[in-house]
Amino acid sequence: MRTGALPKTCTMREDGMLDINITSIIQVVNFFIAVIVLNCLLIRPVRDIIRQRKAKMDDILASAEAFAGAASEQLAEYQNSLNRTRQEAALERAGARADALSEQQALVTEAGKRAQEQIAQTKASLLAEMQKARTSLAKQVKPLAAKAVSKMLG
Repeated sequence: MRTGALPKTCTMREDGMLDINITSIIQVVNFFIAVIVLNCLLIRPVRDIIRQRKAKMDDILASAEAFAGAASEQLAEYQNSLNRTRQEAALERAGARADALSEQQALVTEAGKRAQEQIAQTKASLLAEMQKARTSLAKQVKPLAAKAVSKMLG
């Protein structure tokens, strides 16, 4: 069945079946060796790099979520402080009114002014602190977001 100087990998027999010789087996073995080598040299390292990038992204996202959680907690704390201050101011005003009714009208006016000033000062200081915290957290979130985006884009 061999007619040329180079061996054929498989030939067609007269009954329609393929005749497989040693060259076909060597090619199959070479194919599997090439797959194993490519797996070791290319596929596995690429998978490892993908896993590392995913781990870094998970860490960055966890950090961003932690910062967002901290910002939410601080905002809630500021809101609670503001509510407590308002309640305290309301109690002061009620006490001042009761005293003013028993003493004189001038004391009522003065106590109301002091309560309003204290509320305004507390509100202004809390708003300033909230703005300062938001600015600080915004400065921290932007670099993390940029870092996350740069990591995702490679």
